[in-house]
Amino acid sequence: MMILGTRAEVRDLLNPSSKAALKVREHPTLGPYVENLSKCAVQNFDDIEHLMDEGTKVRSAPRKRRSCGERSSWIALDLSRYHLARS
Repeated sequence: MMILGTRAEVRDLLNPSSKAALKVREHPTLGPYVENLSKCAVQNFDDIEHLMDEGTKVRSAPRKRRSCGERSSWIALDLSRYHLARS
């Protein structure tokens, strides 16, 4: 995800066709999360690196200049580990 400027507008870098800003929510037990953020299954670091490269390409794409306070952006990566039992 990318957080844009002073308005804290959150965008999904793995779903660039979505133009709507995502909403940050608070789960009572798990804490803050981003609603409707893309989830991708990976098996190794190469998979993670590929997704990070794809997100960087979207972030680096030219975009219209905004007002001075909104040129900066931040990127965050959310990793969760799940163990799937084999039957």
